[in-house]
Amino acid sequence: MKGPKTLSCDPARSAVECARTELAALVEHYFAAGRKAVKRRSKPRALHAFRIETKRFRYTLELFQPLYGPGLARRLEMLKQIQQHLGEINDCAVTAELVRQTASDGDAQRVLERLVTRQKQRTRKLVRYWQQVFDVPGAEQAWARYLRAWAGRGAAAASVGALEQGAAAGAAPTTLSP
Repeated sequence: MKGPKTLSCDPARSAVECARTELAALVEHYFAAGRKAVKRRSKPRALHAFRIETKRFRYTLELFQPLYGPGLARRLEMLKQIQQHLGEINDCAVTAELVRQTASDGDAQRVLERLVTRQKQRTRKLVRYWQQVFDVPGAEQAWARYLRAWAGRGAAAASVGALEQGAAAGAAPTTLSP
């Protein structure tokens, strides 16, 4: 997996314009990372890297959430589910490594076996979830299409647009109402 993709929003562009182009571009990167991470035999380290990638993607989308409607909240919940699965896998891997380093008796071996079994189960759950929700035909395109088309349609988008217009005209900054 390549390093994290970053946003490069030109300050001269509006937040809505930036969201339309930049967030849609992040989708391709995220889905490619996901497909690679959930392949059979993915190592815990690769899954952990995808967990971090998922956090970055989700947190970036959350920054732009006021510009979108409720469809983004649903997509963020999907990402939270991916993070949950990945977190459980990582917990098993880290705990198993700790057991390997600190204990060697029969009880430790049984705990280790249970952790490895649990990690495999959690990995299978992740793969199933990814395949059913993210890796279905058209899902990646639907995410990108949504992020391009719905930017600026959220409840706060009008307020953000007014702030941007006022700032461009040299008006004093105002606060957004909730």
